[in-house]
Amino acid sequence: MNWKQCPDMSNEKIGLTTLGIVIKNRNDTIQHTDKITFEVKSMIYDKHLIVMVVPHAEIEFKPPYTYERYVETYMRPRVRHGVKRFLEKSLETIESLEIRWVGHEPLLRMEVIEEISDFVKCGLEFYGKRPYKAILVTTGYFLDAIRVKKLISLGIQRYQISLERSEETCESGSIMPEHILNNMKELAQLPEKYAFRVTIWSSVVEEADIEQFQKEIGGDSRIVLKRRTSKADKESESKEEPRRAYVFRANGEIETFDITTGKDRKVVGEVDQYGSAKFHALDEEEKTIASS
Repeated sequence: MNWKQCPDMSNEKIGLTTLGIVIKNRNDTIQHTDKITFEVKSMIYDKHLIVMVVPHAEIEFKPPYTYERYVETYMRPRVRHGVKRFLEKSLETIESLEIRWVGHEPLLRMEVIEEISDFVKCGLEFYGKRPYKAILVTTGYFLDAIRVKKLISLGIQRYQISLERSEETCESGSIMPEHILNNMKELAQLPEKYAFRVTIWSSVVEEADIEQFQKEIGGDSRIVLKRRTSKADKESESKEEPRRAYVFRANGEIETFDITTGKDRKVVGEVDQYGSAKFHALDEEEKTIASS
């Protein structure tokens, strides 16, 4: 396989300058010391890398003199390029990769998911197979059989849906909106050769609801409904070691946080106008990021 056949890839090694990493000290002067370069590379290229991508977002705002409340934003080509540059360099050294598609509704920007997922598949082929997991967090409204077939072909086989009690479900007495339930019934009709896992979380379902749901989808074990525990319970039960995730937001902002607790969130960089992932200075207070 030729690396040049991959979209936006080349078989030339990419250095820190090409990647767009700028290292500064407190006085905003450029630093090129081996020590700081090592810390930046340690920060970015964890051996077990978790990247969360937000292809579509809905930001609440209340502008004066208008009736609008939300503004939509999606991941433009420039930001997608920055995500791919980051992943391209990371794939050289990481031992495993996990990508989580999150945001208002990722499936509203299927072209973003396709572009980056195809790129990752190509990179994994070039650098050699390694553990790779992709999870899509969705409302469930667009998770039909046609899209799931496409997602599986892209290497995305795990889907999570969070249900909230709505007027529609309260009035009908249903555990989920009818459209989502119909989607799940449709997925249950897919042949067994389509390997996927849908986990539906709800804080209001009872054991009887779960049993009824399984009957409605024909007992398909690929689709499960679970009762969500409280955040406090989840934190007390979690015994995982702290793990950092890197979040590429639709507007190009790059964050990092402890994925086991959801805490210690920090903005660490952004994708610039040239499509490079630029990371901020590593001040003394921020060096904990590098060692996490």
